[in-house]
Amino acid sequence: MAKECRIRCELSPGLFADEVVARIQAMGSDKRVGTITVMVSKNVVSSESGKSTRGTLRAYCTKVGKEFSAVVLPQASIENGQSVIVPSSEVVRG
Repeated sequence: MAKECRIRCELSPGLFADEVVARIQAMGSDKRVGTITVMVSKNVVSSESGKSTRGTLRAYCTKVGKEFSAVVLPQASIENGQSVIVPSSEVVRG
């Protein structure tokens, strides 16, 4: 069962007023961790302090492990689609 979680991200403005670009760390098909890009609605992100570029992205954790976690993003990423593997250290619990 998927449980709502938050993923650490870097935020920047999107093309439209109600959109932001979130960059998260995720594992690629080559099994290396790198940055992927997700264009999402502003209502699924929270910035750490007002105008900060650091924040969190709402997602759903389907499996949480010691090193990596499987998550479903609110929108498909450009590089990996909607279901991705992220380092567990990037998942904000609580």
